[in-house]
Amino acid sequence: MKKATALLLTMLLVLTLAACGTERSAYQSLPGEVAVGAPEMDNMESGASSTDTIQPEVTVPGEEIYADPDAKIIRTAEVTIQTLEFDQAVAQLAALTEANGGYYETAQVDSGSYFSSAPRRTAYYVVRIPRENFNAFRDGAEGVGHVYSYVENSRNVSESYYDTEARLETLEIKRERLLALLEQAEAMEDIISLENALSDVQYEIDQYTTTLRKYDSLIGYSTFTVHLDEVTRIQEEPGVQEGFGARLLASLQQGLADFGAGVESAVLWLARNLIALVLLAAIIAVAVVLAVRARRKRRTKKAAVREEKQP
Repeated sequence: MKKATALLLTMLLVLTLAACGTERSAYQSLPGEVAVGAPEMDNMESGASSTDTIQPEVTVPGEEIYADPDAKIIRTAEVTIQTLEFDQAVAQLAALTEANGGYYETAQVDSGSYFSSAPRRTAYYVVRIPRENFNAFRDGAEGVGHVYSYVENSRNVSESYYDTEARLETLEIKRERLLALLEQAEAMEDIISLENALSDVQYEIDQYTTTLRKYDSLIGYSTFTVHLDEVTRIQEEPGVQEGFGARLLASLQQGLADFGAGVESAVLWLARNLIALVLLAAIIAVAVVLAVRARRKRRTKKAAVREEKQP
């Protein structure tokens, strides 16, 4: 009886595990399956929905994945570039932007703090590039400097775009009908009512028109966020495929380089603050001497008092 019960429980457990495995596999995505949604206008520039994240060593997809002429795709990218020649890199980035028909939406250059021990210049750009030149600008960024990191986002807003377009067409037809009725209206009450309705319709038309213009701007011109960093040496991360030995050697070299940079910063800090440190040391030395003399005087006075008290 016990053996039969144990056998029955074992069979039930096997069936339960099999059912769980089947249910889990039913919810797994198929290879190459991509879920595309229609984001709201308030989230258009946040980059919260990313369809592909690309590292520099990974082959970047070409235009074939955006080949649908009716698809409304917003493409953005963020790239960090390291350079040993900062001024030259700034000029090259400007030339690359101009060559691809783009413009700077934001440009900011930071030359570093005056009191910094090792000032390094940095720059931040928001570059708008025509969508047909997206790949050309991306590939050309490698000529500006060492592309340390690259992240690309693409968002399909086709559903929201065409829905907004259809609503706008409906409102324009409604406006034409209201205008026709207004021309035929004779009673003052009807005229006022139709004018109020026209005002409401025109307000909605303006809103949808603004939305479509914003969509067209983001779709027609892709956005690149470029971080340009001046460095003393190019920092390259060892790849996993290079093996443990190569990565260990690279880590040791990185550690030595960081140690050397730390020593250099410390020496520069000492050199910059040498006068202040000397003055501080002199003040401390004088204070110590005065404290020692005062202590000796107190001891001498105490000794004289004890001698006077002795018979």
